[in-house]
Amino acid sequence: MKTSDISAFKGKAKDAILAWAGEQIDQLLPNKVAARAMLKNAAANIVERFNHKIDQGVDAAFLMLGDAQGNIDSDSLVDLVCDMLKEMPPTDYALGPIGAVVGKGEICLQFPGGLISDLIIGGLGGARITTADIQKIKTLII
Repeated sequence: MKTSDISAFKGKAKDAILAWAGEQIDQLLPNKVAARAMLKNAAANIVERFNHKIDQGVDAAFLMLGDAQGNIDSDSLVDLVCDMLKEMPPTDYALGPIGAVVGKGEICLQFPGGLISDLIIGGLGGARITTADIQKIKTLII
């Protein structure tokens, strides 16, 4: 898909991330209605909290990969990100209270333990996002 409106792409990408996260949460906790609602709210808050970083990443990608008119093949962009994620050595990051290891084709999130998180998600501990998940998100952007 050719994209020239970077702002529209950013909005679609964030909406797709939230839709994908909602599906994952529903599958992970099918019998915990309150926990699903809280985790979906948390996902929306995380996207909002990292809104600036998401925007910067998209801007950088469009700058490096776009043509002179600012157009980019956003399908190719997502494929390139997946390829780069596969090549990246595992690297530790802190996303607020959530720890992450990114590289080797996946993003592994470590949720903080404690009474509240154990009550909500039952000691889930973490989640893994793979390049296959990113490709699924790509289909939701279109």
